[in-house]
Amino acid sequence: PRSTPKPSSAASDVYKRQLPEVLVAATRDPYSARALTYMMHLDDDMEIRDKQLALMKEKADEGVYEAMSRLIINIDRLTSSMRLPLLEMTLNSLRQLSYRQYKLFLANLDILIKADGRIGLSEWASQKMIKKHLGEAFEAQQTRVKFSSLNAVKTDIDVIISLLANAGRRSTTNTAEAFEAGRAGLEINISIIDKQHLTLSRMNHALDRLAALHPLRKPKLLKACVKTISSDNEISQLEQDLLRTIAAILECPMPPLTD
Repeated sequence: PRSTPKPSSAASDVYKRQLPEVLVAATRDPYSARALTYMMHLDDDMEIRDKQLALMKEKADEGVYEAMSRLIINIDRLTSSMRLPLLEMTLNSLRQLSYRQYKLFLANLDILIKADGRIGLSEWASQKMIKKHLGEAFEAQQTRVKFSSLNAVKTDIDVIISLLANAGRRSTTNTAEAFEAGRAGLEINISIIDKQHLTLSRMNHALDRLAALHPLRKPKLLKACVKTISSDNEISQLEQDLLRTIAAILECPMPPLTD
């Protein structure tokens, strides 16, 4: 096993007890951990799912598709709120892959995500988290501090707070109010970005730069993220997933969602 820092824990002990044991057990072995991750990226559309399964039967490492076939009978027990906590729990097992297995795993994950012709925000969040933590283990992609102040990454904060403000099912007015709630806690002059300009490449670039922010500045940024998604007193699963991913990339504990 590769020795690398563990990700910030996404699931408390209490929450872990609420997860189906068969899914938790699957996180503990490199074969079933890959199978579980693939399963969590299967589409709800059965035609697309059949295409994904056929591709995994062809491309997955020997033993992984078989593990997936055994695990898939539990797919209806998998709720959206379980996905990122379970993914974080697989990371220690996934670090035990060989380099070849790691590269194939990422390639297959990419195939699964793109099978329906689009990449949703939840899919982007899970892929970003996996690549961050496995990149540290297999590619020595350690993040170094480059920015000492929030103002130095202002344009990147524009992107992330705008992403969160737009993530909920809000009206244009409520999106602006959510952005303002986040901006007020930062005490810097950031500007909202229209939803159509929040491309995946732009989001990736912004998060990668924010990861290089001084550790003492990160909690303030995360608190602003919480204020953004909680401005309407209703936090969606997508908003929670995005916050969890941002916290993981910044290597900060998941902040509480209530005061």
